[in-house]
Amino acid sequence: EPNREEATCILRSLVPGLEAHHGVRMGNGAVEAAVAHTGRHLPHRRWPDKAMDVADEACAAVRIRTEIAADRKGGDAPGNADDDDDALLPLPPLVLIGDAVLPPKPDSGRLVGSTDAPAVPPSVAADVPSVTEDDVAAVLSAWTGVPSHRISPPPAR
Repeated sequence: EPNREEATCILRSLVPGLEAHHGVRMGNGAVEAAVAHTGRHLPHRRWPDKAMDVADEACAAVRIRTEIAADRKGGDAPGNADDDDDALLPLPPLVLIGDAVLPPKPDSGRLVGSTDAPAVPPSVAADVPSVTEDDVAAVLSAWTGVPSHRISPPPAR
């Protein structure tokens, strides 16, 4: 099992793929919270898997929450059968290689490396919802039953 620093590094390398897949942004605070909180509240699971699972679910929750809010703002009820604009953001196509799903590099067809950011058009970059430490805590609260306000912030380094 990797240590905390290695798990954080691994999760950071996966963040561009999560962001591209879910159409959200995930800052360093949310990444560090996913690793720190899972270390404390999910001791029976192993890093980096437990941190990746929590981060993925937090990204999905933010995306769903944002889409529901957009539907309500537009006057449509969520889940209408005639709702053709399902996508919150234009997402890049994904490439499947083994078990890895990676977005292609913008305008090149090459795969994005772990240090490249996902392609989000500049016109929608300001509208991209962000995953926060609170979103990570909410996922852990749902999984563990620990109230989200009791999940402590990650310890200072």
